[in-house]
Amino acid sequence: MDEVQLTVEFDAYAVAAFVGYLLLLIGIGAYSTKFSSKGISEYFIGGRKMNRFVVALSAVVSGRSAWLLLGVTGMAYAQGPSAAWAVAGYIVVELFLFLYYARRLRNFTGKRDCITIPDFYAERFGDHDGKLRITIVAIFLIFMIGYISAQFVAGGKAFASGFGLEMNTGILITTLIVVVYTIVGGSLAVSLTDMIQAIFMILALVILPIIAILNVGGLTELLEKNHSRRNFRRPHFWYNRHHSLVLYPGIERLSL
Repeated sequence: MDEVQLTVEFDAYAVAAFVGYLLLLIGIGAYSTKFSSKGISEYFIGGRKMNRFVVALSAVVSGRSAWLLLGVTGMAYAQGPSAAWAVAGYIVVELFLFLYYARRLRNFTGKRDCITIPDFYAERFGDHDGKLRITIVAIFLIFMIGYISAQFVAGGKAFASGFGLEMNTGILITTLIVVVYTIVGGSLAVSLTDMIQAIFMILALVILPIIAILNVGGLTELLEKNHSRRNFRRPHFWYNRHHSLVLYPGIERLSL
């Protein structure tokens, strides 16, 4: 398949929006420093005083991030609405964790003054020699290095597509921004920026598709255009024999 070459032109509005967003992140980091510098608990877990709305959005956004905006959307573009099944298992497990496991974890860690997940497991299972803690840290490193690297790559691709920069340059800029406000503001800064990003993501995932559908003349027109495409494959649960839209049991996103 032939590759499509894209040309990115300078957009003053896009640059202004990015600079404004960057200043917002810096402001959040500076604001959070006053609270996060009070102690280790305040720095790493916000002193257990953060609003549940902020914590919930931060947790969901941290798990979705580029995986939702780039990965799932790209899969949906290539495969159709069947891509929604990719997140079905994730949502079921996440609901279980939020509704059943989260409260028990919060109560236990609060009573035992545990700050990290390794602290929790060490306290829960009596890890006196530190072997369990080391094992959990090693597991975290193996999976989190790959996950975080993917986020930096996604940031680099966003800079490349939005501002015409080299992807490696975009990755370095993304890394610098994240590292600075994380080190300066701690967990509170991360959670607050996640909350703001969650609002942006919700608006982008809800409003932009509506604008796109209206731009092509409505949902019926969009479905007819897709059907008439030469290489378009119709999922059997998406259209009925009259080419009208029917519901399918897939959920794209859930924010608690």
